[in-house]
Amino acid sequence: MKRLLGRVPTGRIFGVAGGTAMAVLSQIVCLSVISYTSPSSAWAAVGLGQSIGGVAAIACTFGWNLSGPTRWADSPADRRLTLYADSLVNRLIVTFAVVPLAVAASWALAPEHEQLLVVSMAAATMSVGLAPTWFNIAEGRIAALNLYNFIPRSAASLGAAGLVLLGAPPIVYPTMLLTLSVLAAVVFTARLLYGSKVRLSGIGRTFATQTRSAAIDFMGGSFGAANVALVASQVSVAELASYTSAQRVYQLGIVALMVLSQSLQGWTVDPKADRTHRGRIAVKAHVLLGVVGGLFIGLAGPFVSGLLFSDAHAAPLSVTCLLALAFFLVSFGTGTGVHVLIPHGYQRTLMWATVTALVLGVPGVLVLAHAYGQVGGAVGLAISQLGAVLVQIPRTRRILAKRTPFREKAPSQ
Repeated sequence: MKRLLGRVPTGRIFGVAGGTAMAVLSQIVCLSVISYTSPSSAWAAVGLGQSIGGVAAIACTFGWNLSGPTRWADSPADRRLTLYADSLVNRLIVTFAVVPLAVAASWALAPEHEQLLVVSMAAATMSVGLAPTWFNIAEGRIAALNLYNFIPRSAASLGAAGLVLLGAPPIVYPTMLLTLSVLAAVVFTARLLYGSKVRLSGIGRTFATQTRSAAIDFMGGSFGAANVALVASQVSVAELASYTSAQRVYQLGIVALMVLSQSLQGWTVDPKADRTHRGRIAVKAHVLLGVVGGLFIGLAGPFVSGLLFSDAHAAPLSVTCLLALAFFLVSFGTGTGVHVLIPHGYQRTLMWATVTALVLGVPGVLVLAHAYGQVGGAVGLAISQLGAVLVQIPRTRRILAKRTPFREKAPSQ
C-alpha cells in the first residue's frame, strides 16, 4: 500500500477529499434531521427525489465529467475556455429538455401527499449537472472546486438542517440546495469568462463530438442512480424507507469512489506521462477502495443506517452485504473504464459494458424487487455491475499488458 500511495497524487486526492467530506457530512446531518423529525413517507420522498434527480443530473452533464478532462488535456491552452463554454451550452440545452421528464417522473412515483417534496428534491439534485466540476478537476483547481461546488452544498445542507429543527418542512432543504447550487455555477462562469474572447463552436459540432461520451455516462450512471426509483415501483413505503437508508450508506462509498476517480482523472491523462502505467496504478487504487469500502458498507451498514436515520429506517444486513458486492464491482469498473478504456480511446467497449448493465439490471431489479422486495432490488444492482465488469476485463487486460506512451495516437473506437 505504501508503494501505491507513493505513486498516486495524494495531495490532489486529499484536496478533493476534504471538500467532499465537508459536503457529505453536512448532507448526512441534514438527512438525519429529516429522518428523525419526519414521517416515513417524507423520508422516502427525499430518497426518491434524489434518485430521480441523480439520473437527470447525469443526463445534464452530457458526458463532460467523463470525457472533459481528457479533451482538456488534448486541447491547446488557448482553446480551453472555449471548451468550457461549449460544455456549458451543451448542458443547458439538455437541462431544459430533461426538466419536464424529471418533473413528470417525480410526480408519478411520489408517495401520497409528497409530490411537491419529490419534485423539488429532484430539481435540486439535477442542478449538480450544471456545476463546473469537470473543468476544475482538469485544471487541478481544488480551491475553486471547493468554493463553487462543495461549500454551497454544505451551506445549503446545514442551513436547512437548522431550519427543519426549528420546525420548517423538509422542502426547505431542496429549495436552499437548488438556489445556492445555481448561484455558484453562475458566479464561477461569470468570473471565468469575463473579459475573455471566447467564440463558441457550432452547437451541432460539439453535440456530435460528445454524443458517445454522453451516452456512456448516462447509461453507466443512470441505472445506479435510478435504483431507488425502480425499487420504489415494486415495494411498500415502509420497505422503501429502509432501502433508502441502505442506499444512503452505499452512497457514502460512491462519494469516496468519486473522490478517487476525479482526483486521478487529470493525473492519468497528463501529457507528460504514460497513460498505461498510470492506468495500471489507478486500477489498483480502485480495487483497494472497493475492498475497504465494500467491507464498511456490508458489515457496518445496518448500524450506521440505524444511527443516522433512526432504528425504524435501519437497513437489513442482507441488503447491505449485496450493496457491498455491487460497490466493489462499481469501483473496479470505474477504474478500468475512466482510467484505462477512455484514455486509450476504447469508448465502444465501455458503451457495450454499460448496455450490458442496463439490459441485465433494469428488468432484473424490477422482477427481483417484485418477488423479493428490497433484497431483490440489491441483487439486481449487483448482477448489472457484474455484467459490466465482465465486458470490460478482456480489453483492459490487453491494454495493461503493454506500456503505451501517452503521445501514441489512440485507436478510433
